[in-house]
Order: sequence, then structure tokens, then C-alpha cells
Amino acid sequence: MLANHGIALAGIAHDTLLQSYVYESHRNHGLEDLARRHLGVEDLVSYEDICGRAQADRLRRVALETASLYAAEDADLTLRVHRALYPAIARARR
Repeated sequence: MLANHGIALAGIAHDTLLQSYVYESHRNHGLEDLARRHLGVEDLVSYEDICGRAQADRLRRVALETASLYAAEDADLTLRVHRALYPAIARARR
């Protein structure tokens, strides 16, 4: 879609946020929303769970083990959401 409008993204092959927007622009695009909707995952560790509602730099003040678990879950869910959305988008293009 971006290429159709003359926009080239260097070094980016896939982005779950963009995939979500292309596939279902009328829905929420946060990773937690995507994981619930496309993976059926309900028990997620949110940024607020570990950092509270304060500024973005709070993650550096969280224990390394806690931050690592959050980051690992985030990366895993991102890949899994991509694996769910990308084939659906490819089918819709046909």
C-alpha cells in the first residue's frame, strides 16, 4: 500500500502496526489488542503493569529480569501477530 503511494521504507520488511492498519483500519492497533483479537491471548504483561502510568523512561528503573520478561513477551507476540496477519493480508489481495 505504501509503495503504491510512492513511499519506500528502507530496511523494513514487515511491521505489525502497518499490517493491522491495512487489514483492519477501523480497529485498535496496539499489540495487546492485536494479541487478544488474533491470537486469543488474554493474560498479557502491559507496560503499565511493570512501569506504572508515568513517563516513558520508567522502564530503565525496572529490574532487569522484569524488563527482560516484558521485552521477550513483546517480541514474541509481535512475531506471532505478524504470522497471523500477513497471510490474511496476502489472501485479501488476491
